[in-house]
Amino acid sequence: MSMAALQMGKYGVYVWSCYGLTLIGLLFLVFAARRQRQHEVLQAKRRIRMAEQSQQTDMEVRS
Repeated sequence: MSMAALQMGKYGVYVWSCYGLTLIGLLFLVFAARRQRQHEVLQAKRRIRMAEQSQQTDMEVRS
């Protein structure tokens, strides 16, 4: 690949900046999705723990 193909004439700055912004956007989406998933997993674990504690409390009250 020649240097002229990488520069793309007078449109090189526009094209490569678009590629760069797209890459940044995709990376942001990947990291945001991972962070959101971790948050959802922690919330689910918390809800499960609270439900188990509630069941134990109900069983103790009934005994």
